[in-house]
Amino acid sequence: MSITVNRLGRRRGLTKAIGINHELLLQLYWEERLKLDDIAKKYNVSRQLVSYWMKRFNVKTRKTHYKRPTVASLKEFERGWITGLLDGEGYISWNKKGQVRLAIVNTDRDLLAQVLQVVGAGRIELNRKGGEGLSRKDLYVFVLGRAEDIATLLEQLLPHLIVKKVKAQQALGMIWTRLKVNEGIPH
Repeated sequence: MSITVNRLGRRRGLTKAIGINHELLLQLYWEERLKLDDIAKKYNVSRQLVSYWMKRFNVKTRKTHYKRPTVASLKEFERGWITGLLDGEGYISWNKKGQVRLAIVNTDRDLLAQVLQVVGAGRIELNRKGGEGLSRKDLYVFVLGRAEDIATLLEQLLPHLIVKKVKAQQALGMIWTRLKVNEGIPH
């Protein structure tokens, strides 16, 4: 069996040349407990190709033990504080697919670290690196992107919101609709 390279630089015939099949993947992944990265290194291929093989040969992957953080149940004063930040320095947006994003923007990373700690989920991104002069400070963004997390937070903040109340109601409507549509589909 020969390996050919097509015009896009992809190697054809590699799966057969290496001898990858369902049984071999089961042995490597389940019996030898190798990770996808380890299998990729062993056969000098990319992790994406190993992932493709796993799907192609219908080899189930192990469940990860990582528990994704979820939005905390906020105390009354925390709801007021987060609401003020969201109303004053935050935004709620969505794309054409209906994916919602909630963010709070500030130059004080420590403030957003407190928001992250209180909310219990999300992340902080550096949006713009500052330059010379006083007006060019680093700009940080606290982002909440998972629909379930946004819904949980907005449900707690909705009674307190003023400026972003309508936007929050629209976002919640989209999230609830999307979650109901996806309810029966296994992930």
